[in-house]
Amino acid sequence: MHRTRNEPPFLRVRRLAGRLSLLAVALSCGITPASPADIVPNLALGAVFAGDGASAIYRVDTKQGWLIRRVDADGHVRDELAQKTFDAQAHRTGGSTGTELPHSFYAQDDKIGLTLDGRRWLWSAAGGLREDGAAHSPIAMSDGEDGPATSASPDGRYDISADGPNLRLEDRGTGRTIALTSDGSWEQPWGRDLAPLNRVLEAHNEHPALPVRALWNAASNRVLTCRLDTRGVPPLWITRQNEPGTHLMASYRYIYPLAGMKYLPQLTRYVIDIPASLAAGHGIMAPVDMPSEEVLYPAPPRDRWLGAHPRIVWTQRGYDITILPNTRHGYVGPYA
Repeated sequence: MHRTRNEPPFLRVRRLAGRLSLLAVALSCGITPASPADIVPNLALGAVFAGDGASAIYRVDTKQGWLIRRVDADGHVRDELAQKTFDAQAHRTGGSTGTELPHSFYAQDDKIGLTLDGRRWLWSAAGGLREDGAAHSPIAMSDGEDGPATSASPDGRYDISADGPNLRLEDRGTGRTIALTSDGSWEQPWGRDLAPLNRVLEAHNEHPALPVRALWNAASNRVLTCRLDTRGVPPLWITRQNEPGTHLMASYRYIYPLAGMKYLPQLTRYVIDIPASLAAGHGIMAPVDMPSEEVLYPAPPRDRWLGAHPRIVWTQRGYDITILPNTRHGYVGPYA
């Protein structure tokens, strides 16, 4: 069935269900697809809003390679960068053609920005590809697991990174570093999602490195972040087979929210004042004026900035979604 722009959502759900049924039949017959993407492609688009929210940037994976598209609200494709185009132009500029998938998309005027193999690039149909010396961060937190290890301010002056379960801020010009938080623990970490099981197994660690959840506003003076609270949440355990060269099995504890749990992980949003934090030598912040959110699924928050206020997507048990828009629901304390 050809997918049209105005296709009702239930048809997309039916198509996905059909593909999953096809996958189940194939596996039951001993037929294994070369990749899960052969059956269900584009499970993680990494989509973010660009600029004022009038367009979005996302990645599409195909058999010919990835595509990065910028589309307007009406579905019109404004720009499209194909992997083969990127590889050819990156080769001409002496850059790497990349061994990972691009992520951390952003927009700069008519250009698409992305990160690949730790390097930031800017591309436009008219000007081609060049490496971006400044730092930019996406307008929205990505729904995918991929993301940068640090969160760079849009003006390129600052970086926020994880220090265990805490956050630290670095002034890239002077090299000065301050602790934004100091009371974090693995039960109550700052700027961190629930660790997915695959990350735990890959890292052989119950606390693997994860993308930093610190979202800058356009002026680079405020950061929206979150604090996770898993106290009282019963953990799950997994024991994996013996590692090569050892006779010992490894067991790991991890948190996964289950339906019917008495306690679910809680997520509380905070806004950090960057100039005040630098002046004080430690983090100056205020909680967002809203209840803590029960985490129903191990996925990053879907928040962004609208002007001077954060836009929060808040979900309660029962899967009712509330969007707190550009109002004085923003944040309390000295910034209200």
